[in-house]
Amino acid sequence: MGWQCSSTQNHLNLTFAIAVSPAVTSADIIPDPANSDLEILELHSASVMATTIRLLKFAEVDGLPTPVSFWFNNSSLTIQFPCFTSSIVYDPDFSVVLLSTSSSSSGGPDLTLLALLSLLAIPIVMILVVLAAVLLIYLIKRPKTRLGSVNFGHTEETASL
Repeated sequence: MGWQCSSTQNHLNLTFAIAVSPAVTSADIIPDPANSDLEILELHSASVMATTIRLLKFAEVDGLPTPVSFWFNNSSLTIQFPCFTSSIVYDPDFSVVLLSTSSSSSGGPDLTLLALLSLLAIPIVMILVVLAAVLLIYLIKRPKTRLGSVNFGHTEETASL
């Protein structure tokens, strides 16, 4: 059945309340240099962190690519979709990026090294867990040898005695 519009001129506003800590001090909407179909909403917080939201300029409305509009004010993001009858598909990309240039230039700590070390820690821990599991399985499954075992079988040494 779908959403019933009283007019094709109507639209649907989807508003997200965005809570960022520390609080947002400034916001910018800039074009994505790598993809002309995207715009980037950057929310800056106390020159330590930037929350980046990549927004598609188009949604798939009733199977057709259709432009959407969006804006940010007072800690809320609003995306405006056109009227649709059966379906709408839209996929924003929310991510958090630590800024090191503004924090290190103001005398604050440089978080780039910390972020890179945390990215390295996860695969290293996973490798160590796998190695520990393989070692444990080897120790459990290996053949057990007995110290001081005696061979009572017939050998050439016992035959010559």
